[in-house]
Amino acid sequence: MSRFVIALAMLAFFSVSVWADGILDVNISGTFIATQPCSSNCTETVSISFLFDPAKYSYADVYGYAVPGTTSIWASGFLGSFDSLSYRGSNGYINLSMGYTPFLDTGGDELDIRFSVNPPFFPVGVDTIRMEFYGIHTNPAYLDAFGPNCCVDPAYYTSTVTPVAVPDETSFLSLALTSIGTVGLACRRRRRHAAGAVMGVGSVESPDLLEEAFPNSRK
Repeated sequence: MSRFVIALAMLAFFSVSVWADGILDVNISGTFIATQPCSSNCTETVSISFLFDPAKYSYADVYGYAVPGTTSIWASGFLGSFDSLSYRGSNGYINLSMGYTPFLDTGGDELDIRFSVNPPFFPVGVDTIRMEFYGIHTNPAYLDAFGPNCCVDPAYYTSTVTPVAVPDETSFLSLALTSIGTVGLACRRRRRHAAGAVMGVGSVESPDLLEEAFPNSRK
């Protein structure tokens, strides 16, 4: 039982000690303020977050996706809510070749997250990506606040891209097996030493000591 408990403790230790960085946690938020007089609330704040796995993509890839189920979008203001685009049956569309991730509000206004076209695409750090409104706009609420301008930057924004620690299964398995084997050998040696001590010879691992203590035991 003690060996089993020790082995479990070793597994628990390695399960939190062995990690590999890979997936990126992307977060960005910005506040857009009307650039011209408007008739009502003319401030829009948008916060977007998602996970991205750069290991799945390379320079040759034209498009990619956020990790499924990880996209979170919060918006408040005169333009209402936003949603990510779906492409080829998957949400969280990312245009890797042109360096943008598009989101649309109910009026059809396109809000883009801009990033590097070079892998890992979303550089780790603070304010390494940005956001902007882009494209042709026909939504009256947008036109009232920004006019027909193609590209509008937020009055202020902040972004962070950080690596997410995920278990490195290969390293975990090898270290776990090593730890179990080491614990097993140590317990075996301890038991053999204990048996030898009971016979008064220190250890049963030494045949010479056994023969000296019991000269007639071997025929």
